[in-house]
Amino acid sequence: MLKRGVDTNLMSANGTSPLHHAAQIDHYEIALKLLEGGSAPQAMNRMQQTPLMVAARRGATRIVSMLMKLGCNPRIADCHGQTALHHAAQQPNIEVFSKLLNAGWDPYQLDNENRSSVYYALSQRSLDTFVYAYCFDLSHLCSVHDGFQMPALPPGMWTLRQFLGYASATVRCQYMTWSSARILPSLIHYATTESQIGLDVCIKAGADLEVKRHNGDTAVIAACRVGSFTTVAYLVRRGVKLEYEHQGRAINVYLAASERPEILKWLLVNRWTDQPKLASEPANSEEHTRHRAWTGVRTVRIPLRGDYTRPKGSSLLEHAEYLHRVARKGWRILVPLGWDTIAHLVQLPSELAGNGRAPQHSVFH
Repeated sequence: MLKRGVDTNLMSANGTSPLHHAAQIDHYEIALKLLEGGSAPQAMNRMQQTPLMVAARRGATRIVSMLMKLGCNPRIADCHGQTALHHAAQQPNIEVFSKLLNAGWDPYQLDNENRSSVYYALSQRSLDTFVYAYCFDLSHLCSVHDGFQMPALPPGMWTLRQFLGYASATVRCQYMTWSSARILPSLIHYATTESQIGLDVCIKAGADLEVKRHNGDTAVIAACRVGSFTTVAYLVRRGVKLEYEHQGRAINVYLAASERPEILKWLLVNRWTDQPKLASEPANSEEHTRHRAWTGVRTVRIPLRGDYTRPKGSSLLEHAEYLHRVARKGWRILVPLGWDTIAHLVQLPSELAGNGRAPQHSVFH
């Protein structure tokens, strides 16, 4: 119980009243006793925040409900221009946010940074779905650049993923391709910042792998220039173009990576050898399959003309010299004329499964 004669509106050294403190720690019983003892529900701390604003930021549902019953002006803002709804939008409690909305708080009122409660709500994993589901008008988030209305989204990958998920195909395409001298297309931005999650989100949303910035650089070229090895490998595996023309000049990854030897070496050599070799037979799920580096060449079954087994009594050196002399005369001496190597590629397990044939062991000569 509160002692008689105690000033319930007495501010602490940091300008906080007891009611502000009760709201901050979400202690309903203390807040109730303070109000019964005469605490002013509209008292402001040094940040010009009322107890309701503090409770809304804390997600203190019961205290918010109690303070709202005492009558609060929905347009009151703190020193940053933020109302109680702005504060509620910066925490995940959807009940507090919806209570204030239903009581008349304006979701489009802007703070000193020209940001609305809707803007802040989009960065919360529970509130963003609420915003999209209730079809809030997002046009106030957009700024016009070169004739395009680009949404000013809060930071965070979740926010971007949700926005692209709810946006129409037209809006997604516009968002992914727009750029200026100062702002990069989303795909190129995440390529230069080495954010594979960002790249994944953009690609799944339909981003064009060949989108260019104002100087003609695509995402992979930009990644080469900044030395982002993992991004280059990721995009090349995705099938980006390694060479193209822009305004009459040739651009390719090899020139862009000329000062990045580790990237250049990977592009020229290692990208063919650092991935698993395709097996000639399907792997048994119960066994650990040992893979060798893939060379980038499929095996071909070629019948050799003539008998090239080592004769009895001939040494390995003599037989090797004999084969070397034969090979020097040209491989057509060994391989039948007109043999179609393409038609006789060793089939992969997936190809064999498609025609019902069982896999066969390849013969290497």
